[in-house]
Amino acid sequence: EVFGWNEWGIWGLGWGSHPPWLDFGGSDVGFDPQEAPIPVPESELRRRSAQEVRRSLPIFPYRDELVAAIAQHQILVIEGETGSGKTTQIPQYLHEEVG
Repeated sequence: EVFGWNEWGIWGLGWGSHPPWLDFGGSDVGFDPQEAPIPVPESELRRRSAQEVRRSLPIFPYRDELVAAIAQHQILVIEGETGSGKTTQIPQYLHEEVG
């Protein structure tokens, strides 16, 4: 057992083949590239995250009703709490309907 810097650049206290916080259940794990997960592009992660944020806004369940009301009325007053998605999501909903 060696004390000092190990292959991970971590000051070790005689860990052996791997640090104690990396538990392999008592056996070494081999790496098979065929079984490796396919990496998800960062742009896809951001897109998914943006969709999750949009769905979490209080205004989201009213999307269809809002779009229909805007189409039906020349003037529409929309009231909602700060952060509910009024300013960001309603223009996006209209863009999606027209675009």
